[in-house]
Amino acid sequence: MKINCIAVDDEPLAIEVIEAYVDRMDSLNLVGKFRNAIKAHEFLQTDTVVDVIFLDIQMPKLTGIEFLKTIKNPPKVIFTTAYREHALEGFDLEVVDYLLKPISFENIAFNNTVFLMDASLSMNKSDRMPILKQSLYRLLQFMRAEDEISAVIFSDQAELVLD
Repeated sequence: MKINCIAVDDEPLAIEVIEAYVDRMDSLNLVGKFRNAIKAHEFLQTDTVVDVIFLDIQMPKLTGIEFLKTIKNPPKVIFTTAYREHALEGFDLEVVDYLLKPISFENIAFNNTVFLMDASLSMNKSDRMPILKQSLYRLLQFMRAEDEISAVIFSDQAELVLD
């Protein structure tokens, strides 16, 4: 079974990159490409099944975060952005992963994202938390040097300590 996904980004090159990577993954099927969140929202109202959204954050008119907040029962979301500062808000919105641009196929983050996304598609929230924590750990590894983050405490009192 293929995972249906859409790409939403105001930058044409970014959409082309996602499209090229999705084409290289047998488990993914790109069913839509959108230069703005409004068109993507209209598409989500159709009968087309969308399992995953590759979503940019900084877009004109409606940001990716604002867009995500408007969707009732959203599909899995992977933020694809050049901005680190929205990472924690993204995880509050239960995104599957947060990929920093430029994204390269060889980058372990993209491959891990596809694996994590595939594994978490059928999980409920409590089962998905360990996977989200693993994604958060990878993200914090990126942020650690600049932001001096050494640990995160979750609401269930679990602690994630960076090595």
